[in-house]
Amino acid sequence: MTNYVRGIVTELEFDGEKISATLSPLLYEDLLVMRSTGTEDRMLVEYAKLLPKYLVKMDPVLDAAGTPIPFEEMCKVTYFAPIIAQLMRSHVVAASPANPTLPVVQSED
Repeated sequence: MTNYVRGIVTELEFDGEKISATLSPLLYEDLLVMRSTGTEDRMLVEYAKLLPKYLVKMDPVLDAAGTPIPFEEMCKVTYFAPIIAQLMRSHVVAASPANPTLPVVQSED
């Protein structure tokens, strides 16, 4: 049995509030797109574009007036970059096996 899970639950804290989010597994092609950006900042920008398709559910995040903030807005506004960064770290860690083994390539000798 593997450690693979289909629902990645992440608990984080932002502005003194605890937030729980559930993400679907990160696709390899999206991980490669993110890594190809060259810098951590650009990787975060690319991840923010991809993130809405991975969000299964998330506790509501409220603005100062108590109104829920749409997730798509959170992915675009700088104020919420710490949330996006925490989700990205959790998502990438969950996407990678703890002790990956390299495939064995057999020569045709």
